[in-house]
Amino acid sequence: MSGVCRVLLPLRPLHLPSGEWQWGALPFCWSIGGEVVRAGVAKLDEMPQADHWELLVPPCDVTRLSCPADGLNGVPRSQWRAALPNLLEPWLLHAPETLHMALAEGNDVAVMVIDRSWMTFIHEAWRARATSLAIYAATDWLPPGYRALWRFPTLEAHDQGWVQVWREAQGPDGGGVRVQEEPIWALPQGATWPWHDVALESLLTRPRIDADGIDLCQGEWASRPWHQAWRRVRPAGLALISLVMALLLGASLRWAQLDWQYHALLHQARQALQAQGKPWPADVPLAGWIHAQGIRPAQQVGLQGPFVRLCDDLTQLLAGQANLTVVAWHYLEGRLTVRFAAGGQPAKLVEEARRRGWRWQADGKGQWVLEVPQR
Repeated sequence: MSGVCRVLLPLRPLHLPSGEWQWGALPFCWSIGGEVVRAGVAKLDEMPQADHWELLVPPCDVTRLSCPADGLNGVPRSQWRAALPNLLEPWLLHAPETLHMALAEGNDVAVMVIDRSWMTFIHEAWRARATSLAIYAATDWLPPGYRALWRFPTLEAHDQGWVQVWREAQGPDGGGVRVQEEPIWALPQGATWPWHDVALESLLTRPRIDADGIDLCQGEWASRPWHQAWRRVRPAGLALISLVMALLLGASLRWAQLDWQYHALLHQARQALQAQGKPWPADVPLAGWIHAQGIRPAQQVGLQGPFVRLCDDLTQLLAGQANLTVVAWHYLEGRLTVRFAAGGQPAKLVEEARRRGWRWQADGKGQWVLEVPQR
């Protein structure tokens, strides 16, 4: 389905082991062309089958860092990601291999950091559902210079889910801290800033304020629309591929059968010539050779079968027609198709063929077909 479906992600569990993480019901909003089609709280398998998804991750579960630009001097933009772990290690609280780092677009040396196991848990849940997936920090929906107290979904029963969020008045920097007991009403970051009194769920219906926010789906988690599209059409695609392969195999077997019949016919021809003490012609078309040798299916020694009989009938039909020159022909399943040189009038033979009880007709491709009823 088209449109965009936004989902509010839960807080990353602090005490629950990753092997026990389980998704619960989450707030979502599905919109098409800016119009809300469906919204509410539902489990993943109950949400609409949208193509494009935007997930809002709690700002306390991500960290935005600005890299020292001089540390990347001379490093191509395509290699920045590989240089990030060593460059950011002094500012990281955990080992770089346990974290996922997403780089800002353009030439800004800004990075969003998230726990790798949590990112894997999120991505695996949507990998088979979304053609296009983007994950942003919820602070991208908070106006600059404001703070807010938002309650996120949780996976731990004792966690109330309250998070105090702020956004710098200048620039995209912001963050959030968990509020375990009583709300922390004053923080060093913007303690005097005004409160943004909009419910967190209502942000799902609004566009991001920070259009330059960092999408966490990068690197190994980058959206690959062709890959996701293939996952959806894979059963039908595999069935189509199997059908094509079966048709190709059938055609190959048919060509093999015709090739075997052709060589068997040549073998019979050689045997017939040997029986009559005649040489094998080097460059004479088979139909002309049959006519020249005077071999007839009625004879006791010679070639047999519908092909030979059709060649014999064609020879009789063309007798006395000096203006008709055969330039090509082929036989298939009781039909002898003949192509004549320009200037001839094979249509004159229709009546003669009818008198003999044969069918002589044009195929609409400049060729004539001879068919003789079973004898």
